[in-house]
Amino acid sequence: MEQKRNNSLIALFKEKRVLRYPTDLHFKDRNTKHDAWAELAVDVNMDTSEVEKTIPSLIGQFQCELKKGKSGFAVDAPYNSKWAFFKRRLFPRDKY
Repeated sequence: MEQKRNNSLIALFKEKRVLRYPTDLHFKDRNTKHDAWAELAVDVNMDTSEVEKTIPSLIGQFQCELKKGKSGFAVDAPYNSKWAFFKRRLFPRDKY
């Protein structure tokens, strides 16, 4: 159940440019960002505070998976992550 909810959360988060891109006109607008977090929470049936904690956690996991692919003996070989959300391209690689 949680994986399904995280899938939905990721998909909806990707649509909220104001939460992801500093170049967005409203990125620094606290009210707009608060509204975007609240909309996400309603859409996935979670508390706003829970959504605001889950997304950074998923970003952190994504960053760890990226680092795993850049180290070790087979650096030139493509890294195949076992993390369910890695292949969904959760976040743009160049940003992290």
